[in-house]
Amino acid sequence: MPATISGAWRPRRLSISVRLTLWYGLTLILLLSLFAVFSFVSFRLAKRHDFDRHLAHETRQLIPYVRLGPSGPLFTRLQDTGAVAYRTDGVYGTYVRLLSPEGRPLYRSPNFARHEPMPVKLPEGRGAGNISRRWEGQAVRSHYQPLRNERGDLRGWLEVSGFEWSMHREVAWMARVLGFGVLFSVLLAVGGGYLLARSALRPVASLTAAANRIHATDLSRRLPIPGRAHDELTDLAETFNGMLNRLQASFDRERRFSANAAHELLTPLATIRNDIEVTLRRRREPEHIEQALRRVLADVEDMSVMVQH
Repeated sequence: MPATISGAWRPRRLSISVRLTLWYGLTLILLLSLFAVFSFVSFRLAKRHDFDRHLAHETRQLIPYVRLGPSGPLFTRLQDTGAVAYRTDGVYGTYVRLLSPEGRPLYRSPNFARHEPMPVKLPEGRGAGNISRRWEGQAVRSHYQPLRNERGDLRGWLEVSGFEWSMHREVAWMARVLGFGVLFSVLLAVGGGYLLARSALRPVASLTAAANRIHATDLSRRLPIPGRAHDELTDLAETFNGMLNRLQASFDRERRFSANAAHELLTPLATIRNDIEVTLRRRREPEHIEQALRRVLADVEDMSVMVQH
């Protein structure tokens, strides 16, 4: 049950080592997460760039075998390229199409035969571009190369496509590695940080226990000086011990004063007591009572002067 004060809930107090560990862990999580996100994005962009370079390379290999005809581009001597990628089906295949300027398919590589038609999505503008989209439930990326005649008129497009399966697999693997690395690093660092904090603050517990054993009736105890190195805890212990030295000296002066004052006050108190007892033994004349009161007043004044000094 949490402690309460006047019926109000009081949160449980966290030790300094726990708070330091929490702050250290949160800071480390933030920094490592930022690093992981930066690394993941950089790796993903690099893989995308490599994939685009692969598609561009395939396109450059096929361009010499494209001939522009009167009504559009024509593929000729494709069998002479020596490349088999455009004949390979599946995630490792390269899918090639010739498109009209409007995007109408004019030619398809043989590996299209076992697939449904791929949607055409030409890049904005009239320049080369890369576009990603879904085809048959998988991510596919295409490089579009505009085909122009000698006058610069657009006569068609060469589309070279490939599945992004391998790239996505490597990106997903990278994400798992970074996630596991961040988690493992944080757990290891937090555990080590907690042990270091406990070890560094252990002298504080010793100082606290020693301070609790010090009472007003026994000021001879002193705090132990922690460790051999001179650090902040050493300064704290030495400062506290210096304060105890001053307190002990003050208490010693108080005891001496009390003893001296008690000794000095006994004589006038005894005199006052004696005068009062003698006066009360029998009836006295007013002048005798006045003399006794004057002696008592003189003794009281002497005691007042003694106490003030």
